[in-house]
Amino acid sequence: MIQSSLSIAQRLDYWTGQYLRTFLAQGMAIYKRELIINVSFLILANLLIKPYYIFFVERKIQNEVGTIAWGIYFTMFSLSMVPQILLDMGLTSYINQKLSAQRDQLKVIINDSIWLKPFLALAFSLGYLLICLIGGYFHEFKSIFWWILINQILISGILFFRAYVSGLGYYRWDSFLSIADKLIFIILFSFGIYFSNTISIAFFLNIQFLSLIIPLVGVGIWIVFATSISFRSFDIAKSKATIIQCLPYAGIFVLMVLYCKMEPVWIGILREDGALQAGIYASAYRLLDASNMLGFLFAGILLPMFSHAIGK
Repeated sequence: MIQSSLSIAQRLDYWTGQYLRTFLAQGMAIYKRELIINVSFLILANLLIKPYYIFFVERKIQNEVGTIAWGIYFTMFSLSMVPQILLDMGLTSYINQKLSAQRDQLKVIINDSIWLKPFLALAFSLGYLLICLIGGYFHEFKSIFWWILINQILISGILFFRAYVSGLGYYRWDSFLSIADKLIFIILFSFGIYFSNTISIAFFLNIQFLSLIIPLVGVGIWIVFATSISFRSFDIAKSKATIIQCLPYAGIFVLMVLYCKMEPVWIGILREDGALQAGIYASAYRLLDASNMLGFLFAGILLPMFSHAIGK
C-alpha cells in the first residue's frame, strides 16, 4: 500500500512502474504463446518433410547417379555459394529485422529493396560464371552450371519474399514456405520415377527447378495482393543506402559460407580423385545438414519476433 507521505510525483512513478510491469508481462505472455505455437508447427512440418527428403529422396538420387556424378554436382553447388554474397548482400536478414521492428514502413522497405534483386542476380551470375571459367568447370559441366545458377537465383528469391512474410508476422505461412519446395520436390519426384526409371543429375535439377518456381510465384503473388503495395520507380540513392545498411549482414553471410560450404571445393582441388571424394563427403555432410536443421529453424522465427518486440 502506498504511504500517504509519498509525494504525487512518487505515486505517479509507482503506478507507472506497476503499469509497465503489467504491460511487459502481458506482452511476454503473448510472444511466448506465439513462439510456442509457431515453433511447434515449424518443427512438426520440418521433421515430417525435410528428413524424408534428405534420407530417402536425396540419398536415393545420389545412389542412382553415382558418387562421382553427385560429387561433381556438390562441388559446383558449393562453388555457387562463394558469389552468393552478391545475390543477397545481406538483404534478406536486413529486411527481416527492419520490417519486424517497423511494420508500418512496409511500402518504403519493399520499394527500397525489391529493385535491387535483378541487379544482384546479374552480379551473382557474372561472379559464378567467372569462378567456373577460372576453375575449368564451365566448359566441362556447362549444363549443370546453368541449372545451378538458375536454381540458386530462385532459392534466393524465395528467401527474399519469406523475409517479408515473417517480418509482417505471418510466421505460420513462413513455416509452410520453409518446406514448400521440398514437399513439391517429393511429389514431383514420386511421379517422375513412376513414369521413368532413369534418374540423373539433369532429372534432379529439372525437378528442383519446378519445385522452386512454384512457391516463388505463389508467395510473390500473395505479397502483392495481401499488402496492396504500389511500386515506385528505381531510386539509385535509396537503393545504395539500403545496400550500405545491409553490409554487416553480408559480412556474416560470407564468414558462414567459408566456414560451412567450402570443403567440397578444397577436396576437389587437393585430391586427384576430387569428384569421388567430394561425393563421399556429401554423403556424410547430409547428417551434419540434418543435425543443424533445428538451430536454423529456431533462429528463423526468433529473429523477427525479437525484432518486433524490441521495436514496439
